[in-house]
Amino acid sequence: MQSRSGEKARPEKSGASAKLLAQIRAVIEDDLNEAKAFSATALDSEIPLIQEIGHHFQQYGGKKLRPITVILSARALGYEGSSRHITLSIILEIIHVATLLHDDVVDDSQLRRGKASAKSIWGNPASVLVGDFFYSRTFELLVELNDMDVLEVMAHTVRRVSEGEIMQLVQLQSANTTEQDYFKTIERKTAALFSAAAKIGAIITDQPEQIRQQMANFGTNLGIAFQLVDDCLDFVGDTAKIGKSVGDDLSEGKLTLPLIYARANCSAEQQAVIDAAIQHPAEANVVEVGEIIANSGALEYTNGLARKFGGRATDSIGFLPATPYREALFKLVEFAYSRDY
Repeated sequence: MQSRSGEKARPEKSGASAKLLAQIRAVIEDDLNEAKAFSATALDSEIPLIQEIGHHFQQYGGKKLRPITVILSARALGYEGSSRHITLSIILEIIHVATLLHDDVVDDSQLRRGKASAKSIWGNPASVLVGDFFYSRTFELLVELNDMDVLEVMAHTVRRVSEGEIMQLVQLQSANTTEQDYFKTIERKTAALFSAAAKIGAIITDQPEQIRQQMANFGTNLGIAFQLVDDCLDFVGDTAKIGKSVGDDLSEGKLTLPLIYARANCSAEQQAVIDAAIQHPAEANVVEVGEIIANSGALEYTNGLARKFGGRATDSIGFLPATPYREALFKLVEFAYSRDY
């Protein structure tokens, strides 16, 4: 298993991704159980609608990669304190869930992780307002922790995530979106939360600024690798595994890297097909566009970049002492670039 070099492109057999994630989770099983118990009470409210939507997301499950990143980073750096790492792991997850609530409204998504989205059940106003509640709740929890360094990181992170969402909105149905534009967007929209998750582990273990930055770099590169693979899976993934319809991003007018690369490396006739799909996403022939992408080498190019960023992530944490937690972080990177869901 080449978990540190980033050379392995895909799991060797079906179920390898799930097995790898299970191995990672097993290292911090007690912490994850504590986090699950805390998350059940973190969003308590006397308002039934908030409880219902909060419970709805609890049922989704999900990979919980952001909480895992917080916990593993802290443990790998020797954290043995109280439950601050647990609280922070759930804060990151609540912020992520808030973005999902808002995303589904913006994208008019009917499904989330293979189940009905909150907006499809309760409508747009409820999804937006409960998402706002989730954001406000995270800052209440942060104030209770009384750590200005952590609060500063989280405030900056929420701003960057919001910027990323807006940048993606501006780029919708724009055939002129470049690879540089794409990376600027995902560094904010996706990677910022992973970066914060890893950096927080360094903050609560009182690491010097250099180590904090190395952990932040680890999270950034991990998040980019994760998003690159996510964008490939949107065209070639198994709907039952990825929890959404193949081609959803295209149907929503989003220009992801496989589409950007294919458009720049195909015939004029094929480019016209892609441009028509971008400009009129509701009428896009997902199968035809998917074939153009597959034949252009875009998937190989994007997966190759995912492995490259994965390598950067592992290089960032080479300084960590050899522990099961460091090994699990290496495996987390491997999961990010080799997963099939």
